Amino acid sequence: MSAISLYFMFYNFCKIHKALRVTPAMEAGISKMLWEISDICREVKLIAQTLKRLQIISCKRFQRWPVHVNASQPNQNISNLCTTNSLK
Repeated sequence: MSAISLYFMFYNFCKIHKALRVTPAMEAGISKMLWEISDICREVKLIAQTLKRLQIISCKRFQRWPVHVNASQPNQNISNLCTTNSLK
């Protein structure tokens, strides 16, 4: 996740704006509570775990099917592409 994304999360969910007297997310009705940095960290961790689990499932699901990656390796399987290093 990029630093810009984290900043926008902080700006819209954590920072109370003087003109609004609430966060922009609360004003828009997206959130009913004032978030803290720890809340954002928890959500980022959950998203990362979910994405990792989805990558593992998709790799196991398609590991028997041949995938044409490039002309030099036409019969490379998806299981070769889904190594444990790429999932960290």
